[in-house]
Amino acid sequence: MKKGIQDKLSLVAVYIRLHFGEQFITNASGFLWEKEGKAFLISNWHCFTGREPDTKKPKSNTAAIPNRVECYLYTNKLSDGQPLPGYRKESVFFPLTQSNSLEPLFFEHKACSSNIDIAALPVELPDHIVPFFLNAQPFDERIEFYPGQDAFVIGYPLGILTGNSLPVWKRASISTEPYIPIAGLKKFT
Repeated sequence: MKKGIQDKLSLVAVYIRLHFGEQFITNASGFLWEKEGKAFLISNWHCFTGREPDTKKPKSNTAAIPNRVECYLYTNKLSDGQPLPGYRKESVFFPLTQSNSLEPLFFEHKACSSNIDIAALPVELPDHIVPFFLNAQPFDERIEFYPGQDAFVIGYPLGILTGNSLPVWKRASISTEPYIPIAGLKKFT
């Protein structure tokens, strides 16, 4: 009988909560990416900015714009170095904006900013955190995409947490021709 995690991608998805100061605004999903020895938290532009991509208006009915993000990351030891049996999740906060400013600390897509709904926040991970970087996972680079193909979105839709804080795997289908640009952008749905 199998036990434990069946696919390491379940460990890659990061549950995040966005805050303005101490005020919780909303939750979202993200993942960690490593480039040239640096760690980045990747999520949607609209999550980090708290704004609608089309209108740039605040998404929150309070008009609060997030200035920090809380991430639930894995550790297998306490902050003092004491080992833990297995992994547990720990809450870690990172600033989204410069102190007393709305100047973002995250990177937006240089060509289209909010039209490409992705942002990358450089993060300094505490030593006791065990990062599961998406780009460290094995993928078949030769995969071909086609309309109707099954796809899975892994994350925390609507803030749904399973009993053990693992993400939900949501089945989806590729619904457009993947190699034909949409509105001049290399994307598909």
